[in-house]
Amino acid sequence: MKKWNRFALMLVTAVVLVVFSAGASGAGEPMVCYRYNRYVFDASDPAVVAGVYENVFVARVMEKTGNRPEADEALFPYTVYTVEILRTLKGSLEAGTTQVLYKEGGVNADGLLCVNVGDEQPVVGGYYVFLTSPEEDGGQRAAGAHCQVPLLGLESGSSVDDGTLDANPTVQQYASAVAAQVPYEPDVRRVSSQPLLH
Repeated sequence: MKKWNRFALMLVTAVVLVVFSAGASGAGEPMVCYRYNRYVFDASDPAVVAGVYENVFVARVMEKTGNRPEADEALFPYTVYTVEILRTLKGSLEAGTTQVLYKEGGVNADGLLCVNVGDEQPVVGGYYVFLTSPEEDGGQRAAGAHCQVPLLGLESGSSVDDGTLDANPTVQQYASAVAAQVPYEPDVRRVSSQPLLH
């Protein structure tokens, strides 16, 4: 093999190794793909967000039960949790019951860990306000960082009663947000008609 061919082969091999190892995690860790979300509503305003979702509730995360890769490659996978409903702020979910929660993000069918930038998975034992939409199987879907708000001042595993929830600033903020919610109405003026193809 000529000297320049060996050099070219070594250079190509080095570039390929750098490209494939750039996303690699530690041993046994999946590669990570990140997604930046854009919303058609103000996701920073709790009253606006409360108007978008059917259910707003306070819950304790009991356990992580699995992963739900999506069949559609364009969709993110979900991590599956069991949560205990402590208080319902909006919707018909009953306090004292358990619910399946699908939290956006997780490992997809190709083994990639898919993460929304700025979002985190809930901690087992943690307390949160969740804003969700119902799934056909009866579970609740929480998609985006604005759909999971940790309760300030409550650590995982703390005991909680009605007085604790009444005094919690996060619960107070979202109870007020539900009372002042802004119903979501898509802006039909932004939707342009598509020409018919012949």
